[in-house]
Amino acid sequence: MSGEWPHEKLKQVVSIAKGRIVANSSDVSSASIPYIGAAAFEGVASSWTTSKNGVAAKPNDVLMLWDGERSGLVATNLEGVISSTVARLRPNPGWESRYLAHFLKSRFEFIQSRRTGTGVPHVPKDLGDILEVPRPPLPEQRRIAAILDTLDRTIEGTQRVIEKLQATRQGLLHDLLTRGLDENGRLRDPERNPEQFKETDLGRVPRGWEAARLAEVATLITDGTHQAVKTVDFGIPFLYVSNVRNGRILWEKSGFIAPSEYRVVSRGRQPTRDGILYTVVGSYGHAARISKEIDFSFQRHIAYIQPEVKRVDSHFLSIWLESPHIKRYADAVALGNAQRTVTLTELRKYPIQLPPLTEQKRVVEYVESFDRQVDLEQAQIAKLQALKQGLMEDLLTGQVRVAVATAEV
Repeated sequence: MSGEWPHEKLKQVVSIAKGRIVANSSDVSSASIPYIGAAAFEGVASSWTTSKNGVAAKPNDVLMLWDGERSGLVATNLEGVISSTVARLRPNPGWESRYLAHFLKSRFEFIQSRRTGTGVPHVPKDLGDILEVPRPPLPEQRRIAAILDTLDRTIEGTQRVIEKLQATRQGLLHDLLTRGLDENGRLRDPERNPEQFKETDLGRVPRGWEAARLAEVATLITDGTHQAVKTVDFGIPFLYVSNVRNGRILWEKSGFIAPSEYRVVSRGRQPTRDGILYTVVGSYGHAARISKEIDFSFQRHIAYIQPEVKRVDSHFLSIWLESPHIKRYADAVALGNAQRTVTLTELRKYPIQLPPLTEQKRVVEYVESFDRQVDLEQAQIAKLQALKQGLMEDLLTGQVRVAVATAEV
């Protein structure tokens, strides 16, 4: 148990230095060094500086996002000058930085629950006093860090596989929705068989495909509730724009509203299985089919489309709405600057090219077989994350001790 380990306050474990604002730019030169802000925590180097007056970070430092909605996030192995929204936690002798990083990540919810500030939330100023860190022997710290690092690398590798599959999916959709699948399930070839194709406003598509507008193949096009809702810990799922991604509804990341509130805000907006959700504000252009019967509500930034099933397969329509054709069209008709919006009026005008229903179903089956590969990889990530969560609980509390080679002691 961690009771066998001494505990020290965070301020005794690290020296904390808050970053400051220095001149920076998105342009990089030979003299530039990374200016580490929130984007760097996601692996994106977006700003650079030549200033010598900032707070410098070395790869062995632990960095924490100090200000903003995601304050409490931790990163390591970054080198540069930290911005004013970031703090450097430099380990004192006898502490392994990677062990500290894993421990602090495990305490993210603790830190978030104690944030201060009304407009922009901040890590609490007294974090160094209120957070205690268990101190296993240094060789054991290193061994714990190595085990968790290995899991992190496996998770990251699996995530890269998913990202590659999703990028490949976009190319696949382009081919399927411009060439179609013949009776044998093969992509038509416009080079060898140009007579099988025709030119349209959307480019070349197979003959026999029917041009339509979205409103002509839907019985209902509306949006989500315009009322402010109060979320609760448990209840009826409430979806935001961020819950519709890559052809899927991310139910596990939804908010919740009380059943009584659901009955009010969903009146006239009760989606059913095989309906389609399509994001129309901000991060617009993401579509997903509702694949199960479930009570839920959604914000007005999401549109709901009920397909006319005699003309269009709901899954095919969802795929079409995620196609490069429609993404380009959406970019052309979206209004505004800060939060670009596709109005329902414009959404109803979306151009659709409809293959015969039998061919629509072939396309759907082809895409579904590909998506199953993504599902398998995502299931693997879920297992790895659950394993890591359990290991963090066991290893960082000392409930399970790790073997350390004699040479390391």
